[in-house]
Amino acid sequence: MALSEAPDAVEARANSGDGQAQLAMLIVSMYGLHGRTPDILAAGRWRDQALANRRFMPITQYTAAFNGSPSRVNIINVPVQTISAAQWQAVDRCSDFLSGVEFGDAAACGDADDTRQRQAQWRLSLGQ
Repeated sequence: MALSEAPDAVEARANSGDGQAQLAMLIVSMYGLHGRTPDILAAGRWRDQALANRRFMPITQYTAAFNGSPSRVNIINVPVQTISAAQWQAVDRCSDFLSGVEFGDAAACGDADDTRQRQAQWRLSLGQ
């Protein structure tokens, strides 16, 4: 998303609470993609928002009638992280690879075709 979509549209979604868009804005801000100036402070704010972004998944629990008491239904809201730890790590390693950081990992960008495509998108987003 950070490479393929217009940053203004992504930023609007990020501001409305979309965790994936917040992660994309972290990358755009950190590396100065799409003609933007790299801004470590903005990247930190996007990272904080994305990490704090939790949604709730309702789980319905049915308790059957027992010893003459009525049955009942309980709804339990379980917090769910929008972005998994594995997704964070893969995005960090792939971004590092694309930006030329030594410990970046090409495998985190996908297979060879995906990696080449992301490298081309990265160069375009940097105006190269």
